[in-house]
Amino acid sequence: TRRSNRRRVSVPPEVFYPKDRGDMMWLSPEKRPIALKKDDFLYGVAAMGQQGMGKTAHMASMSAALLNSSPEFGSLICDPKGDLARAALSYLSPDRKVRYIDFNNPEVGIDPFLLANARDEQAIVNVVLHGIIDVARTEEDESQIMASSKDFLTNAIFATLTTTVPFGLRPTMFHLRKWISTDPENIKWQKQLLTEVIAHRPDRHFIVDAYAEFHSSLERSEAQFTTRAAAPLNKVAELCGEAVDRIIRHPNALNLEECILNREVIIVNGRNHKSADLVFRFLWQMVDQALGRIESETPRQEERPKFLFVVDESPAILTPTTSQIIARRRSAGLHMMLGWQHDAQIQNPKVLSTLRSLLQNVFQFRTSPEDARERVDLMQMTYDDQQDSRLREIRTNRVSVADLINADRFVFYVAQLVDGNRVPTYWGTTINPKDRPNHSAAHLLDQAADHGQTVDILAAPDLVGQSAKARQRMLFDPPTFPSVTEADDYARPLMETVGIDFEAELLAAMDGRV
Repeated sequence: TRRSNRRRVSVPPEVFYPKDRGDMMWLSPEKRPIALKKDDFLYGVAAMGQQGMGKTAHMASMSAALLNSSPEFGSLICDPKGDLARAALSYLSPDRKVRYIDFNNPEVGIDPFLLANARDEQAIVNVVLHGIIDVARTEEDESQIMASSKDFLTNAIFATLTTTVPFGLRPTMFHLRKWISTDPENIKWQKQLLTEVIAHRPDRHFIVDAYAEFHSSLERSEAQFTTRAAAPLNKVAELCGEAVDRIIRHPNALNLEECILNREVIIVNGRNHKSADLVFRFLWQMVDQALGRIESETPRQEERPKFLFVVDESPAILTPTTSQIIARRRSAGLHMMLGWQHDAQIQNPKVLSTLRSLLQNVFQFRTSPEDARERVDLMQMTYDDQQDSRLREIRTNRVSVADLINADRFVFYVAQLVDGNRVPTYWGTTINPKDRPNHSAAHLLDQAADHGQTVDILAAPDLVGQSAKARQRMLFDPPTFPSVTEADDYARPLMETVGIDFEAELLAAMDGRV
């Protein structure tokens, strides 16, 4: 018989034992089902440990159990490798509406320009701007896009939206790349649109003024201006790559805000693709903007959707920006579950400090001596044990560094909250995947029936032809643009697939003008 290296540690009486085995998330040492109460998910979940210890299966089990029993939750599950994505797809009940994005064969996509039915232009600018800034971060966690490049990029995003959306065109990263380019032919293209389209928008004159300065600077010092544009241009070019382009320019692109409001579950399987992290960082920015809009438009907290954001191998998306989002969006219904292998993966000490503070339900699998010493400070609560015939009370550490270093496979130590209060640490085990039904086929069939379609490599949009269309419309049939004071209320439909008939809107505006 194999001898266990785990000391006897009693499970605190406060923990929640669900009556329905479908709600179980892990097992006690006595094999009793245990679950984290849904209200305690608000305090965040961290699952950490070395490869092959069962961390990913445990995250899938916890997230699926919560979502299956809580229809008020929507979720976004991001997995750069694929194990978590496949397990979550399998465990989720067929009653849940699931959108599954597979990097190898996407049937649906996520477009960062498609947010709030394209009616909140500033929100879209924030998503694209901060997404690109985060994409440009180096291993030292410093963004290659400095202040001057950021201003340039902001104006380029506004220019992209201004010359596409009002004309029924879909804005893309290809448009943005052309607005950033310093190539002479692209500069000519920019000037045509600035003069013939944007100059007629009284609320967008700041774009004309900014580009006049940029073009003047380019003429005076081409090398300096090209350097300013290089960092954002390189990152936008990566986003135009084939794999990412199939996701963010997919014909069946999801509106993330609508998915959150409808309490849907989105699963993204990165398939170990090198560009998966780029999409995940944009998704993170979209979640931030969508939750912010929902919070401002729904004052009563009980009416807002709750949202679970799950990321395995999360250090790739953990930047100072993302840690700030975690801190400020909890009131908007954000619940976080993050997994990583060891703390050294998170190089920014402020980000690591934020995670330790905000992710208060900790599941620690086998780890290194360095991480074990850090974690044992949280877990080293004590208990009273009657050891000898005199019933003398001996106070003993519940968890030691050696326990965390030598934990068996599929065993973890739990430092959790119950009803918002810390309870003593104990150890538990993961649930065998064979004990759960597999619903993957049902979810994939539902998605295929709901307009899911695979796409090959997408042809680049005809930017020259589209710009000619916009310029011609301005001459013969211009859309009604708002005055400066009306700009905030201007509805900017993006395309008919989001439920807005652009031509009907245009005709209504023209009738009102007559």
